[in-house]
Amino acid sequence: MNSSLPPDHLERERALDTSQSWIVEAPAGSGKTGLLIQRYLKLLASPDIEQPEQVLAITFTRKATAEMKERILEALRDAQNNQPSDSPFQNITLELSTQVLHRSNELGWHLFSQPHRLNIRTIDSVCGEIARSLPLLSGSAATATPIDDAFPFYRRAAQRVVMQLGGADQELHSSLELLLLHRDANLRDVVQLIAEMLATREQWGKLVPLSQEHLTDAFLDTHVLSQLQLVLGSIISARLRRLISLFSLEQHQELTRLASIFASAPGYKFAENPLRICEGMQLLSASPSDIERWRAALTLLVTHKGGWRARQSDADYKVSTTKVQKSDLKDFTDSLRSSDDLLPAIASVRSLPSAVYPQEQWVVVKALFRVLQRALVELHLLFAETQTCDFSQMSLEARGVLSGETGLSEFATSIGYSTRHLLVDEMQDTSSSQYELLHQLTRGWDGYSQTLFLVGDPKQSIYLFRQARVESFIDTMQFEIFGDIPVSHLQLSANFRSQPALVEDFNTAFNLIFPAAPNEIEYTTAFAQRPAQELEGIAWHVCQISKPANVSAAEARYQAQIREAEEIVTLIEEWRRRPLPASRTNPWHIAVLVRAKDHALPIIERLFARGVPTRAVDILPLKERQEILDVIALTRALMHPADRTAWLACLRAPWCGLQLHDLHTIASGDHPENRKQSIRSYLQEGSETLSADSQFRLERTLSVMDMAAAQRGHRRLAEWIELTWRTLGGELCVDEIGDQNGESGQRKSAQAAQSGHG
Repeated sequence: MNSSLPPDHLERERALDTSQSWIVEAPAGSGKTGLLIQRYLKLLASPDIEQPEQVLAITFTRKATAEMKERILEALRDAQNNQPSDSPFQNITLELSTQVLHRSNELGWHLFSQPHRLNIRTIDSVCGEIARSLPLLSGSAATATPIDDAFPFYRRAAQRVVMQLGGADQELHSSLELLLLHRDANLRDVVQLIAEMLATREQWGKLVPLSQEHLTDAFLDTHVLSQLQLVLGSIISARLRRLISLFSLEQHQELTRLASIFASAPGYKFAENPLRICEGMQLLSASPSDIERWRAALTLLVTHKGGWRARQSDADYKVSTTKVQKSDLKDFTDSLRSSDDLLPAIASVRSLPSAVYPQEQWVVVKALFRVLQRALVELHLLFAETQTCDFSQMSLEARGVLSGETGLSEFATSIGYSTRHLLVDEMQDTSSSQYELLHQLTRGWDGYSQTLFLVGDPKQSIYLFRQARVESFIDTMQFEIFGDIPVSHLQLSANFRSQPALVEDFNTAFNLIFPAAPNEIEYTTAFAQRPAQELEGIAWHVCQISKPANVSAAEARYQAQIREAEEIVTLIEEWRRRPLPASRTNPWHIAVLVRAKDHALPIIERLFARGVPTRAVDILPLKERQEILDVIALTRALMHPADRTAWLACLRAPWCGLQLHDLHTIASGDHPENRKQSIRSYLQEGSETLSADSQFRLERTLSVMDMAAAQRGHRRLAEWIELTWRTLGGELCVDEIGDQNGESGQRKSAQAAQSGHG
């Protein structure tokens, strides 16, 4: 780090003003965790803090929680040993840590022997504490153990409900029957639908009535349908506002004019004019009632596949028009082509549903509500039976506890302290339900004697699949209010992570990716604080995709993907051969980022083939690796001698290695009368039609399999499979990683076989 102060040093000083609440926009590499730790230490040293638990820091993963707590303890140890640093930033941390130690000694906190008193938690942990502290108010979650993967419970609850089809509850039977008819009588599909809805019940729990008295047709039609219409209308309006913002006023007016003209023309070949709805209309608005007019007008600009119209033909948009009108439309369409954002926005609007909920769909939705209500009952029963719960249940019941007028005070009384200061990391990844919990935790705060410190970066929001609401973070920054608490906005700009060449390249690229536009996330220019290195910044390697005349488009893309993978592996090998700079003691760490898992597979395969050490987390599932598939086939063949597919897979596996034409012969492909015969019994009769090499391979494999069959029941299943696999030579056919995978696969395969799912 440069000895000079960073360009945002004033913002960092203001962030340590513990008499105010702040929301900090902290880009990647800006040292936000270090700043949050400094704020946390300064709050601990405040005179108004009597117990360290009164300062609560929330992160969103257990790993981040452990890392933050360890960094704070390390800072306290440095202060205890009086270890100054050359870094001004570290010296501030040292000074604050010294103050905390004095406060700890004064009040007897004993933070080194009781590090758990550092109140740094995940939001799930906070929910669990609320539920456990008030068991009578929180219900079953108070004594339950939360589980990471609760989907088997959702599926089981859904199955229990579906099994009540045809039962005594006529209303439930009718609802299930209607739902099944809507899903083509696919029971598995209905079970999956209910299970997925249970997994996301935090999102719809407030909208969907869950009490029996609120599931009547009268209540649903009067109250719930109107709420759904409002939600649907707000979604439509937001999409339309986004589209309108991409048109200039002149373009907006011209689109309305052309749509009105085309709407007045006769239909093509005396057919009905599909644009008639636009006849005589005023300027298209963002009102949900205008969605059908927008949809009709946009057909003048884009084809049904979503691309810009290359020609203006009466047959295409089903309207008979003049050459002048077609020419005007062509000129207008051509003027829009330069906008990169317009076409996706048009596609988004065209995919919107009608602003009015269709009656036939509403009937199905009401049936789904009634099924979900019963599924929730079954889910709660399953949780009670197993003394478990999911994190959604923890969150729902924690919010239920705090929602009462006295809930927050009762919680504080129960745990023996009240939270006075709250710090939240990665705020951009907070979901709506988590925002609600934070609002409840800080209800009644003034923002000065009780403060908030929210840190995040809207450009790093990657958890939409977990219902992260980055727009809530943006709104809080813009309006500088969180609930009723005033929060001032701070912007960090220093980058302590990357070298200057990279930061300059990032600034150039991301200023184009995040352009300044209304209601859009803007990129903030970063300033590098690390010294320059003799390394390149960003080097572009363009892979052009060409399509030969005799090759399909899919084949051309596949070939390009393979070439790209080869080039990436070549670049990695070149980097690994480079001499390390004098400043480095560790070897190069090289990351390959891809858009989808499928893009990584060819790269991983080539890295493995060339012996390059590779770590691919959650890319290739264990169950899809070839050595695991071989172990599963071996287990099935040993457990079920009549399993022809498993036996053929074992004979094709590398420990035997028969050719495909040999397998065709063994499977009696040319003898229909023998196809029902087991592979082993067929081989007992003879395999003289196979080549000498194939007969040798087959004889050795069969001798091992027969020996294993004779040992059945004499060993534990996992040991039996492992011994057979090693005797066949399975460990000689894989590398070290494959051997480890094989051992894991043998255990899992044995467990599946024992549980009846082999």
